[in-house]
Amino acid sequence: MDFYHYPPCSTCQKAKKHLLRHNLTPTVHHIKEQPPSVATLRQWVSRYRMDIRVFFNTRGESYRALDLKNRYQDLSFDELLTLLSQDGMLLKRPILVTENTLLLGYNSTQYDALIREVQS
Repeated sequence: MDFYHYPPCSTCQKAKKHLLRHNLTPTVHHIKEQPPSVATLRQWVSRYRMDIRVFFNTRGESYRALDLKNRYQDLSFDELLTLLSQDGMLLKRPILVTENTLLLGYNSTQYDALIREVQS
């Protein structure tokens, strides 16, 4: 289980506490210092059949600074992967990855379901 987070983020803190309350200790990655690689992101998109768009933190400063709202459609899939891998703050967080599931953001109901799956 891998957990990508930004430690000062209160949502990430809640998600991490949720896991720890259930005695789950994921491998923790600081998303700003160690963003996932292009290869990892490509694997996630393919394996979990997700649209690359859902990985973007559209509320973040990096997203706004790059004007991605207006530029997104002009960028190729590979360019989008590269942007995400170069700036962890562009990624929606936290990201929780298990063998069968990838969760973006924190939703306690989704975390509870994942915890039940992992602990069964």
